[in-house]
Amino acid sequence: MEMILIMGTSGLLQVIAAFLFWKLIRITGHRLPWVFIAASLCVFALWNGTQIYAVIFKKALLSWPNLPDEILELISSILILSGAVYATPLFMSIKRSREELKGSEEKLRSLTSQLLTAQEQERKRIAMELHDELGQALLVLKLQFSAIGDKLRKDQKSLAEGVQHSLAYLDCLLDNVRRLSWDLCPAVLEQAGLSQALRQLLNEFGGHHKFVQCSIDIDDIDDLIATGSQIGLYRVLQECLTNIGKHAHATKVAVAVKRQESGVSFRVEDNGSGFNMSQVLADKTASGGMGLAAMDERVRMLGGAMGITSEVGKGTRVSFSIPLSRAKSEA
Repeated sequence: MEMILIMGTSGLLQVIAAFLFWKLIRITGHRLPWVFIAASLCVFALWNGTQIYAVIFKKALLSWPNLPDEILELISSILILSGAVYATPLFMSIKRSREELKGSEEKLRSLTSQLLTAQEQERKRIAMELHDELGQALLVLKLQFSAIGDKLRKDQKSLAEGVQHSLAYLDCLLDNVRRLSWDLCPAVLEQAGLSQALRQLLNEFGGHHKFVQCSIDIDDIDDLIATGSQIGLYRVLQECLTNIGKHAHATKVAVAVKRQESGVSFRVEDNGSGFNMSQVLADKTASGGMGLAAMDERVRMLGGAMGITSEVGKGTRVSFSIPLSRAKSEA
């Protein structure tokens, strides 16, 4: 009875395996390898079935099972070998496809790195033009208006008020130019380092969003992060805060940058409205989805992996770690 149970189970498993190999014909588009292997399994399954019949009914179901076991094993081996021979080109093709895909991914990452580097260089150029040309032009214009105001008579009150309004407007324009120039190329990053630049970024965020309570816990990490890598990390946190300011409607924001034995960890949390991760990532045309993809790519370039957890109505948390081996190398 035990032998019948074992042989029956073996035959059933062989039939299931043959069915799965048969399904591979549709999946891979290759017929012969899986036909040969499925046929060999069917031979074994049929052999087990006839043996069970012979044991139960004390007579052979077919005449061919009386063939020596060696002949049946030889037939099955030939079928399996034929399947393996025909499957070899398929697996070699899969291997080549994987290698080509890996090469394409490496080229894409290299192109992305070059694109981000060129983007930063262009931002720096525009920031310098804003500061040196437009900023200086507005400053000269402000001085000219001030000189005009000083020469007005006391009875020219309407003109004096117009000059004052123009001066106030020019002050606003100058502030906007300085802010744009700062956002495009934060000078403090080169002058004081990443840690101080992040603190100043958060202080300015708190200044622009009076209703948000900011918690800042930033270690000094300048000696751990290479100069070329600092701008990428700065952009990631800048994008986090930009998203919070535009979309989160948060009242509390916590930022932590901590030194660790293996590297540097970053965490940004808010108690805002949150979002549906799958929906945002699925919408490739959404600015939020593109921003998250850019953040993730910058972190990957530095050898890290970014994790984002968010739930509608319960806020968002962005965290990632940069290993020391990559943090100290140039991006």
